[in-house]
Amino acid sequence: MPKYDNSDRLSTVSDKDWCEALDELSTYLRWRLKGKTRWGAHSEKELETPALDYYTEEAVAKLIEGYWKWQDRYTLAQQLIEIAGNLITKQVEKYAREHPLLKEDGRCKTDEVFARRKLEFIELMDPEKLPDVMDEDDSEEMDETYEMVMRLVSDDKELTVYVEAIRACGHFHELPGYLGFEVKKVYRLQEKLMRRVRRAKVSGFKFQVSSVQDEESDEGKKRMRFIDKVYMFEAERKSAQENYQSWGTTREEHQNKMLTFIHKKLDKVKGERKK
Repeated sequence: MPKYDNSDRLSTVSDKDWCEALDELSTYLRWRLKGKTRWGAHSEKELETPALDYYTEEAVAKLIEGYWKWQDRYTLAQQLIEIAGNLITKQVEKYAREHPLLKEDGRCKTDEVFARRKLEFIELMDPEKLPDVMDEDDSEEMDETYEMVMRLVSDDKELTVYVEAIRACGHFHELPGYLGFEVKKVYRLQEKLMRRVRRAKVSGFKFQVSSVQDEESDEGKKRMRFIDKVYMFEAERKSAQENYQSWGTTREEHQNKMLTFIHKKLDKVKGERKK
């Protein structure tokens, strides 16, 4: 039986809130399950539905039905991501138990068992798109690279606020909530910032770029050398915008489908609690 009643908190969540959370959840699932949905634990054959739909619906259902306690320290998206992450881990464990031979050859142990995926540093891995790199001995602190970037955007109030937000956040998907901006506006500001950074590079402006092997914790992301964070956020932006296409659907199709599911689930739970 469900343990928690999240109905009061869920009653304050709008369709817009759900859609923004679905964007973040689908991006997370893309990173978490990349290359793992054609076969094995997360395949459509095993789940009987595409992985994106399966984990989204299961995460939403557990929150609405009260199998997960609403936690105010988390955003809606963060709660869905936490639930989905637990579901994925349990699905891998279940699949390993049911397919012991796969466990013997190491596939479940090394390929399927979750370790938080490193972000795809698309920009950082492409030398043509990298800022000029200084000698390792000529290192700079994050605050110094932050000041460099702030000088690049000093004539633009919105970009200045955006750069300050990058410094405070650990991941790109945190920015809309932190700033109170629409997701599309955050995408636009990130693109605008990258144009200025690239123009500065062409003009001979030098940045220090460190290894892509940075700390994985949120606090680690906040402490990254600032220009590294700018490029990491650009990689996350690109990944998010390409996300739905990689799932073989469109944003509108997926969100309309999920909103229908959400409203039916909310109505069902509301009706059951009235009895």
